[in-house]
Amino acid sequence: AYMLSYLQNYGIYVTDEGVSLSNIVDFVNRHFTTSTTFTSFYTAVNMGVPVMTSIPTSDPQTIHNVLIVGFTSPENFIYMDPLKGCLQTAHISYFTHYALYLTGVK
Repeated sequence: AYMLSYLQNYGIYVTDEGVSLSNIVDFVNRHFTTSTTFTSFYTAVNMGVPVMTSIPTSDPQTIHNVLIVGFTSPENFIYMDPLKGCLQTAHISYFTHYALYLTGVK
């Protein structure tokens, strides 16, 4: 459903070009409720709010979307990588570009 929605709203095939960083906030806000009141990943996750963010890839021109769902310490987070289909952990410095605090589904 999200691929059709993205095509209808932006005229771009996700399978060909991915989701543009310039569209990510608008696109996420079409499907989720978000909050801007959190000051850190740790605070949000500690309150049960997952954080959508990005990680680097082997291609310096692209990034990859992941969802932070937990933590092992205030600076080390557990995230779901949809490409790999499993939970992984990383230091906060690994996450880049944006932080969208997902409070609900529309």
